[in-house]
Amino acid sequence: MAAQNPPRITRSRAAVNETSETDALQAALQELREMRNERDRQQARFEALLQEKDDQLRQLQQRISSQQNNQLSPSNNRDRACGDTQNNFGACASTARAATNVSAATNASDVTADFRAKTGLKLKPDTYDGKVPLREFLSQFLLIAIANNWDDKTKTISLAANLRGKARTVLENVENFEELTFAELKSKLELLFGDGNLTQNYYSLFTNRKQKYGKDFASFGAELERLSRLAYPECPFTVRNKIACAQFVSALSDNFVKRTLQLEGITSLNLAIERGKAIKIIREENFERNKRDFENNRNKRDYENNGNNGNNAGFNKNHERQNFQKGERNHARTNSEKKKEHFDSKGKAQANNFSSKGKECWSCGKTGHLRFQCPDAKGN
Repeated sequence: MAAQNPPRITRSRAAVNETSETDALQAALQELREMRNERDRQQARFEALLQEKDDQLRQLQQRISSQQNNQLSPSNNRDRACGDTQNNFGACASTARAATNVSAATNASDVTADFRAKTGLKLKPDTYDGKVPLREFLSQFLLIAIANNWDDKTKTISLAANLRGKARTVLENVENFEELTFAELKSKLELLFGDGNLTQNYYSLFTNRKQKYGKDFASFGAELERLSRLAYPECPFTVRNKIACAQFVSALSDNFVKRTLQLEGITSLNLAIERGKAIKIIREENFERNKRDFENNRNKRDYENNGNNGNNAGFNKNHERQNFQKGERNHARTNSEKKKEHFDSKGKAQANNFSSKGKECWSCGKTGHLRFQCPDAKGN
C-alpha cells in the first residue's frame, strides 16, 4: 500500500486560523467588559435606591419626632401618626427587606466572631494548685468553657495551662499530649485531689450536725445541703434533696417547729426552710399578743378591785412591800442575834467548866487552885 501524506497547511490558512482565535478572544473580552459594566450599573442603582430609602426613613423619623413634640393629646394624635407611618413604611418595605437580607448575610459571621472574642477575653478560668476543693474548681471551669464556646481540645489545653504547684505533677505521666482528652485529664486530677477518701468523714459530719442556738434556718439549711452533696456525690439531686430535708427537720432545736414539719410531711429542703421561718414568725407574734393580753387583763383586774383609787392602791402596795421587806430583815437579825447569844453562852459555860476543872494543886492534890495559890503552902 502506498503511504498517504498529511495535507500541508498553507500560509493563508494559518493566517485565517490566527484571525479567528483573535476574534474569539476579543469577543470574550468584550462580553466580560459588558458584564462588568452591567454589574457596576446595577450596583450604582442599588446604592442610589438605598440612599433614597435612607433619606425617606430619615424624613419619616423627623416627622414622627416633630409630631411627638407638638402633640397636645396622645390619644388624638396616635392614630394619625400610625396611619402616616404605615403608608410610608408600606412604600419602602420591600427595599428595606432586601437590604436587611443582604446586610444580615454579610454581618452574621462578623457579629458572631466579635461576640466570641469579647466573651473569650472577659471570662478567664482561675488557676488550680490543689489547695481548694477540686469539685468547686471544675464546676467554675465548665461554666466558663460553656460561656466561651470551647470544644474538648480547647478545654484540655486551658485546664492543663492553669495547673500550678502540686497539681502540675499529673502532666508528668502523660505520654502523648496530642491524644490527651479532657476526660482523661479530669480523671487524673480526681484521682489525686478528689473527695473519694473523705466521703465517710462528710457522712459523719452530715448525720451528726445539729442546729446551734441562734443560728437561722437559711444558713443551717445551706450547710446541710453542702454536706449532703459531699456525703452523697453519686446520688441524683432529688434523692439528695429529700435526705437533706429529713436531716434538717430532725436536727432542729425548736421542738414545736420540728413536730409541725414532721406532721406536714415536707420532702423539699427549700420548702422546709420557708415553712420553718413562717411557723417561727407566727409563733413569736402569738406569744407577744398573748403577753400583751395578759398584762392588759391584769391591769384591768387590779383597777376593778381597787376602784378609782389607783394612786392609793399603788401606795398601799408599796407600803405593804416595804413592811414585808422590813419584817424579813428583822427576822433575819433576830435569828442571827439568837445564834450569837447561844454561841456566847455556850462558850462561857465551856470556859467556866474548863477553868474550874482545869485548876489542880500539885502540893495538896485539891482542885480549884494552883500550887502557888495553895493555902497550905502559904501557911507553912
